[in-house]
Amino acid sequence: MLLLTNDDVERVLTMADCVDVLRRFFEEEGKGQVLTRQRTESWLPHSTTDTFYQCKTMEGGVPYIGKYVIRIDSNVTRKRQQGQSSRVEHVPFGNGSWMGTLLVFSTETGELLGWMPDGYLQRTRVGALYALAADYLARPDAEEVGLLGSGWQAGGQILGLRCVRTIKKVRVFSPTLIGAAASPQSCRRAWASKCALSPRRGMRLPTRTSSRSRPTPTRRSWSLPGSNPGSI
Repeated sequence: MLLLTNDDVERVLTMADCVDVLRRFFEEEGKGQVLTRQRTESWLPHSTTDTFYQCKTMEGGVPYIGKYVIRIDSNVTRKRQQGQSSRVEHVPFGNGSWMGTLLVFSTETGELLGWMPDGYLQRTRVGALYALAADYLARPDAEEVGLLGSGWQAGGQILGLRCVRTIKKVRVFSPTLIGAAASPQSCRRAWASKCALSPRRGMRLPTRTSSRSRPTPTRRSWSLPGSNPGSI
């Protein structure tokens, strides 16, 4: 049995590979050739106010590669007020990590083949998933991206979209970056070419795909004709 770390997975799995694998997966799913179970969440009360224990599981099998995988996330979550809205966030362990696990089984022998954390793999999968959606739904000439949110998932969105479109400009709005950290210099040092000062400006792009990695309130009128919105 293989015991892998996030670094191990990152060394062998590229975003382009993940996009290709998911493209084949959804083609097979359309033919009824794969099995998936939707996510199940269990919640328990916690001793801290506005805090809960959450266990999240999902699983699926892919006959053409002979694998069955179970994902288990064990989290302590809490509500946090952010401006006029509230959000639910996972509380990290003391060392700054979270508990997310993938168990990989062989459908030929039934044996457990490997264990790995879901961190890098999950971010890459989400980025590839929304890249595929953009590939089929966005305009072929789309080259600008509007991102509402700058969290960990946001970077994966850009990496995925670059696999299916020639991205020339990224515009980011993030409530957590307003102020000194939201300077154009700070954004350019990361992966954005421009910081938007409002959600509306972040979405007002002539040809682009857009993704949200935070529950930022939006309006349909903010999107220009021909744009392709997505939400995480």
